[in-house]
Amino acid sequence: MTARRDDPAASAPELRERVLDALRDLLQERTFESLSVAEIIAAARVSRASFYFYFAGKQAALAELVRRAVGAGHQAAQPWTRSAPPAPGSLPAPAPASPGAPASAGAGASAGGPASAGGAESAGGAASAGGAESAGGESAGGGEPAGAAVDPDAALRAGIEAGATLWLDNAGVLRAIVENWGSDQQLRQLWLDQMATFTAATTARIQADPEAMRRLDGVDVAAVAASLTWLGERLYYLAACGVPPFDDRAVLVDTLHHVWTSTLHPAAAAGTRDSETDPRYT
Repeated sequence: MTARRDDPAASAPELRERVLDALRDLLQERTFESLSVAEIIAAARVSRASFYFYFAGKQAALAELVRRAVGAGHQAAQPWTRSAPPAPGSLPAPAPASPGAPASAGAGASAGGPASAGGAESAGGAASAGGAESAGGESAGGGEPAGAAVDPDAALRAGIEAGATLWLDNAGVLRAIVENWGSDQQLRQLWLDQMATFTAATTARIQADPEAMRRLDGVDVAAVAASLTWLGERLYYLAACGVPPFDDRAVLVDTLHHVWTSTLHPAAAAGTRDSETDPRYT
């Protein structure tokens, strides 16, 4: 059997992207555990040497795709994470439109719900929990400045909607990490680290909201944030698998939005926004 040779016209970045594109495509039809490196190499049309030059194994290639999807998820969540709670005595402005997902993510998916650290990917591919947003800088979508007061509930729904799109567009990759992180130590640490960025960002956003903090007085805010983000991960996963009732996008979005607002802003969840029931609007 003749060893495969690389296309001499292909650049090094192109060879690496071929591997990632091939794995992403294969995961649309195959489970991760059923795929061999040889099958990925054949689909990518690269040499075995090139594959192992860029990736230690198929887990490393999946990890890169997951980091990209998580980075897109952070961007998708910005309508909520970059919004500020309305100031007392003022009504919020409409939420900005949800930014589009970057092309590198294959169109996009929020990994664990509408929480984002605002972080871009580092040179190594890992999503940053520290955030790239500056105080008063423009949002990724070029709309409202960071920290601008918008309707937090509308912004939250926009983030959930964008997350649903992101998960469905990256369904194969994200199903693979959810189904394999429990049995593979490398993938386990990767997914726990990525989900931690969503929890940290959700915690920070809740702590910036005085009304939510009053609502959660005496409760472990980080635990609440973790519960919300992991719930999002599970429901988005079920939707990506086509499991009813979450295969219905409207049900998925409405359910997540109701749970988040019921936890953080129960008056808004009940549809009440007058000065007698919701202190945010007094």
